[in-house]
Amino acid sequence: MKELKGPLNGLKVLSIGTSIVGPWAATLLGYLGAEVFKVEPPKGEFLRVLYPHQNKLSTAYSSTNLNQKSAGLNTKEEEGMNAMLNLANQADILIENFRPGVADRIGLGYDLLHKSNPNLVFASSSGYGDDGPMKNLAALEPHLQAFSGMSGLTGYVGDDGQLIRFTHLDPTGAIFFCGLIMLGLIERERFGHACWVKTSHLANALANMNNKVSEVLLANAQGEPLGSASSTSAPNRCYLCEDKKYIAVSCENEDQWSGFCEATGLNELTEDSRFSKNTDRIDNRDELDEILKDHFLQKPSRWWSLRLNKAKVPNSFDLCFDDLQFHQQIIENNFLVEVDGDHTGPFFCGRFAMGV
Repeated sequence: MKELKGPLNGLKVLSIGTSIVGPWAATLLGYLGAEVFKVEPPKGEFLRVLYPHQNKLSTAYSSTNLNQKSAGLNTKEEEGMNAMLNLANQADILIENFRPGVADRIGLGYDLLHKSNPNLVFASSSGYGDDGPMKNLAALEPHLQAFSGMSGLTGYVGDDGQLIRFTHLDPTGAIFFCGLIMLGLIERERFGHACWVKTSHLANALANMNNKVSEVLLANAQGEPLGSASSTSAPNRCYLCEDKKYIAVSCENEDQWSGFCEATGLNELTEDSRFSKNTDRIDNRDELDEILKDHFLQKPSRWWSLRLNKAKVPNSFDLCFDDLQFHQQIIENNFLVEVDGDHTGPFFCGRFAMGV
C-alpha cells in the first residue's frame, strides 16, 4: 500500500489485536495517516486461514488489515519480547482486543508499558466487558449477534431468528473503537498525559441497536423477526416483481403513502380504513402485504422503480456485488476501489468512507 497522508501522519500505532475489531480500528487509523505496525505470533493469527483464499491468504484477513506493516514475533522468547517492547516504547497508540487481563499476563499490560512510555495511548476492546461472569469468554461475531438480541430480530415471523452472514458488529465496533482512540489522542494533546481507553464488543453491539432497544423496552413493542419488513412503518419491505427481481419500498410518512398508492395504481387503498395512518398500516401489515405482493408481481422491477421515483417514494433495486461493481453511481463516486497488495494481489474493497 502506498504511504497515506492525513491528520494522523507521523503517529505510530502498534496493533497486537486479532480477528476484526482491533485490526480494523488500526486500518482506519492507517487511512487517517498513522503508521501502523501489526504484530502477530510467528504462525500468524487465525483470520489468515479462513476461506476463501486469494494467493494462499484469506480475503477476510487481507481486507481487514489494510495500511499495515506486518511482523511475526514470539513474545514467549526473550528476543521476541524485547523486540515487541521496543515497538511499544516507540508507539503513540497500542491496540489490543484480548480478554480482560490477557495483555497483563503476556507482559504487555498498560501499567508496565506506561512506565517506559508515558505518552502511550493504550486502547482495549474486550468481548463482554471488564467485569461480570462472562468477561473471560470469547466473543466472536456470531456469539455477539445471538447474545445481544440481534439474531432474534432477523429472519421471518414465527422463526427463531437468523444470523447475519457477513461481519456487521465487528467492523462497526471497530469504528466505535477508532473514535475512542481519537478521544485518547485528544486527551493527551489537551492535558499532556496519556490514558487507557476501554470499550467492549458487547457495549458496541447494544449501542448499534439503540433504536430497537428503546422500541422494545420503552414502548413495549414486540421484538420479533419480520423478514424484510419494518416495525416502524408500512409498507417498508422488499417485494418480488415480474422479472423475478426484488424491489425495496418504504413509506415513512403520509405524503409518501399517497404517492405510493398513485404510482402503483392502488388509489383505493387511501380510502381503506385499515390503512388510513401509518399505525393502522402497521397493525394491518399482513393484509396490506397480501395485496401488494400480488400487485408487484404484475410488472418488472424497473417499471415500478420509475413510477415510484417520479412520485418521490423511496425505493431501491435489490442488487448484488457484481451489479454494484458496474453501477454508474458506484463508478462515478469511486465507492468500490481496487487494492493491489504486495502479497495478496489485487482485490476489491469499499473505499474509505471518512473522505480525508
